[in-house]
Formats: sequence, C-alpha cells, structure tokens
Amino acid sequence: MEKSSSQFSQEVQAPVLRSVKELIKLAFSDAHSHCNPVRGMGAKRIAEAFAREGGWFIAFIMLPSWDYGGEVLFDLEGYRKLVEIHSKDCREAKIPGLEVKCFAGFHPAEIDKLIESGKNPAEVLSYSLSIAEMLGKACSEGKIDGIGEVGRMHYKVQVHSALIAQRALEAFATVARDRDCPLQLHLEQIPGFTAESIEELIEKVGLKRDKVIIHHSTISVSKEARERGIWSTVLGKKELLSPLLEERGLELLLLESDFIDDPQRPGKVIYPWEIGRSLSSMVEEGKLSSNEAEKIAIDNVKEFFFQ
Repeated sequence: MEKSSSQFSQEVQAPVLRSVKELIKLAFSDAHSHCNPVRGMGAKRIAEAFAREGGWFIAFIMLPSWDYGGEVLFDLEGYRKLVEIHSKDCREAKIPGLEVKCFAGFHPAEIDKLIESGKNPAEVLSYSLSIAEMLGKACSEGKIDGIGEVGRMHYKVQVHSALIAQRALEAFATVARDRDCPLQLHLEQIPGFTAESIEELIEKVGLKRDKVIIHHSTISVSKEARERGIWSTVLGKKELLSPLLEERGLELLLLESDFIDDPQRPGKVIYPWEIGRSLSSMVEEGKLSSNEAEKIAIDNVKEFFFQ
C-alpha cells in the first residue's frame, strides 16, 4: 500500500532510532539520491533528515527536466537554468557534518521523450552534444562535482533513440575525460553485455575507469563491473545486500537510495536513511562486520568521490 502524503511528511520530519543498539550508529552514505526543490523536499531537508540518522555523505543527482516543470525541455538555455537550480539546491544541503557532491546530467529518457514528441533526430543529437559540453564546463567551473546520470535506456525504444543515446554517451564520456569529471551511468542491466560495453567505451575514449559508476546495478552486472575494475552502485536494501556481498564482495562497491523526491510517490525508490538502517541491522544480526560496513559506507566513498 502506498503511503499517504501525511505519512511521508511525518517520516521525513522525524526519522527515529528503532532500537537502543542504534544509539551506537554506523556512519553511512548514499552515492545516488535525487532532490527536487521545485516539487519535493529539496536537498537541504533531505540532508537534515539523512544526517540525523548518521549519514555522513550524499551525492545528489539531477532529475529529468519534466520532474521540475512538467514538460521535457528542448531548450539549451532552459536546461542551463535547471542545472543552476540543482547546483544551488546542492549547495544549500552542505550542512555541518555532512559531505555533499552534486551531479548534473542528461537522462537518456530525455532523448526518448523528445523523439516521441516529434523532434528531428539530428536536432535531438545536436542538443544532447551541446548539453554534454555545457555540463563539462559546469564541472570545470565547480558548479557541479560530476556528470550524471547519463547513458542508455533500459526499456524498448525506437532504433534512432537508442543510437542517439549511444552517441551522446560517448560524448559525455569524452567530456568527462577532458574535464576530469566523475561519471554516473544509467544503463540497461544485461549480464555479459553492460559492464563489458562500458569497459570498451572507457578504453575507446581513454577515460579513467576509476571515475565511472554503473548506477543501480543488479548483482550480476555489479559483479562483472568489479571484475573489470569499474565501480557500481546497488540499492541499499537489506534483502539485496546479503546475496550481493556473498556474490561479489566489497571492492568497487557503493550503496544508493535512488530516492526520487516526489511527494506523489513517497519513499521511492527508498529513503536515503534506509541505507543506514539496513547496514545497522545486518551488523546487529552478524551478517556484516562493523569493519565491512565501514569499508562500504566510508572507505569506498572516499576512494571514489574524494580521490
């Protein structure tokens, strides 16, 4: 059953410890959360609730354009303004005791929606490449800390949408290389293909593989990414973490909430602070040592985001 808006508000305003054991809280992190200052809580309120439960680091990722204004944008200056809104929202979340990184991107669904609306494929490609250059400049200027999420659709699309998305992905990877920006990727999750294709892209472009994250990975794709020296994020839910850690270990692994900050869909995908609750529960149950939790939630974060 979906939570009501009032339940959403109460849980956001006053997250509470579930047990006395949680008084000794593990520091935890979220490598991929969204924030929406126009329609949702916004980064500062998320950050405050997150920090109250022991969160020490969160990366805020820009949402698709229609999540702010209701329509997909096909205007470079308008998109630039959205990036500025997101950047400002991230800055306001930098409260004492919390590290924040800000990523802005061009979700592959933007391409699909533009094509479906009747836009010319060549113009959509040109628009995508212009946004890549714009985001690279924003990263160099310190307005954002990285580029993401960008990549490929994970659902069936028209052939030209898929081709444009791949061309755009290569452009974003090239810009990330030239500007030395970390890159968060939204991709299909196909064992035997996804991680291998990103390794090929990294080698083709000359991108540093320790600057790339495959976001919201499945266990199999996360394992294949690790084997290729590529980072991945997985959803920080307890029921996913136990089999994940047995299958692929702790290296090159980050946890995420993929929270979308939409009051109409409260708690989707999960709240950022649920990551800490999952880790604490696993430590209490002996399924994870405190050192292992620290490796995932602190050491790995420092290695990727603060190198």
